[in-house]
Amino acid sequence: MAKISENGCNSTPVQCKLLRSQDLLHNSRSLLSAFLEHPQSSNDAWKWASFVVKQKYSQSIRDLAKKDTRWHFGVMHASERKLLDFQIEDMAIKIAAVSS
Repeated sequence: MAKISENGCNSTPVQCKLLRSQDLLHNSRSLLSAFLEHPQSSNDAWKWASFVVKQKYSQSIRDLAKKDTRWHFGVMHASERKLLDFQIEDMAIKIAAVSS
């Protein structure tokens, strides 16, 4: 039997935790915006966001640069013909396919 808790949840404690987690996830954009806009938390929130983005981009670059992805550039095997034939557009299409 579910009982009403102090926080107004009519479910079991486990279900209440799940509901609160889902609510946080659903409102995450608003919560992060509030931290970014509040004078006392704004600086730390921007530092955190910058750190997360840098880590994500760094990992993506490392993943693309691995030899087994075939995006590794080997200077020892480069030739003038290979450099002239290189098409950045083709690479962008292939990278987009790998990342999705």
